[in-house]
Amino acid sequence: RKTRGSPRCNIIIIQSFGNFTSPRSPNVIIINEFSYIFFPGRQTEILPSVDFDSKIKKLINQYTNQSQYFVPRIGICAFARFDPLFSHTSIETLEKPSTQQESLLILKRAISTYLHDIIHLFGLEHYIYYLCLMNGANCEDEMNGQLIYLCPICLQ
Repeated sequence: RKTRGSPRCNIIIIQSFGNFTSPRSPNVIIINEFSYIFFPGRQTEILPSVDFDSKIKKLINQYTNQSQYFVPRIGICAFARFDPLFSHTSIETLEKPSTQQESLLILKRAISTYLHDIIHLFGLEHYIYYLCLMNGANCEDEMNGQLIYLCPICLQ
């Protein structure tokens, strides 16, 4: 089901918050390349990283109730949860290089979620009648099985 999108959304901006230099982090440049291919005609841009501690905490603390956390056409995606070792996260784990298999899994999860969330920002909601990128994922198994393409209904 589609919601009303904004015709003025022509630029997709990626900006990381905090230290994004862990050897286990997905490659933002590759995610941006998928964005450019998946959304032809849309400009994509990577902005410099923002210090999470000083600016974001201050911004979050300005809100007084839960209803103020929604900002139309802005999405925030935390990539750390895509790491298979996330539940065992420690400083030592974050500095340990990932295997090729782990890197591919982290990148696939990050790209799938990123594209899914951007499509939400363009007005599509979850879809359950075909297997496609707009299915919701409630656990790791569902996330791993999520396809990186849209079904015929979502493409209309």
